[in-house]
This record gives sequence, structure tokens and C-alpha cells, in this order.
Amino acid sequence: LLFEKEKICVKEGIDLECDITIYDTGCISKNHLCSIFSNLMDNAINECKSLNEADKKIKVTAAQKNGFISVRCENTAKGDKHRIIRPSESKGYGMKILQDIANRYKGRYKCEINEGKCLSEITVNILKQE
Repeated sequence: LLFEKEKICVKEGIDLECDITIYDTGCISKNHLCSIFSNLMDNAINECKSLNEADKKIKVTAAQKNGFISVRCENTAKGDKHRIIRPSESKGYGMKILQDIANRYKGRYKCEINEGKCLSEITVNILKQE
């Protein structure tokens, strides 16, 4: 999935950096994990594509610790004022899907723009849910 997104980034002139350290997905389904990366990347790519400037960057990091997987996506974005973006304010379904996945796995999702950068982060509990 990330290789396919990398191809899009190259085509669009977006500098992509990835640092993924996940060794066990626990109880999260592979479809949900792919959906997390896909939606975060699609949102970041779409935001970068809307920029005219040459400084288009996306950095994706993912780590696993204490029964949680945390995926963070930071990209250049329009706007310098700090604002939190809620899934209900989004135009598409990507943020809503990320919020649903976070809720399903007793985690959290947030997205905010500040000083020309957008930070989206989702954390999910991968321990068996009861």
C-alpha cells in the first residue's frame, strides 16, 4: 500500500518519508490497518496536491508500544492559524472512517493544522477486546 502511495507522491512532486515499526498487529484486522494508512495518506496527498509551492512533504511514522499502535502523518498544508479539524467537518469519508476505527479499537483520532502543517494521528488498542 505504501509503495503505491509513494508512486503517487513521486508523480505529484511530494517528498515522502516513512518510518514504520510495527511487529505485531494484535487484534486489529489487516483491512482496518490498511484503511488507516490509506486514509491518512490520501488526505495528506490531497492536501499537498492543492499547494502551489515546491515544498510538498509528507512524513508517516508508526510505532507499537504497550498494546497500542500509533500512526502519525504530518504534511505541509494551507493555513497558518491553529485549528482542529473534526470528522464531521470533512468533505469526504476518510476522517469519519479513521474516527470509526479509533472508536472500534478503544483508541483516539485527531487532526489539526498549525503553522502550515497538518498533523493527523490515530492510536488503536491492539489487545484483545472484551
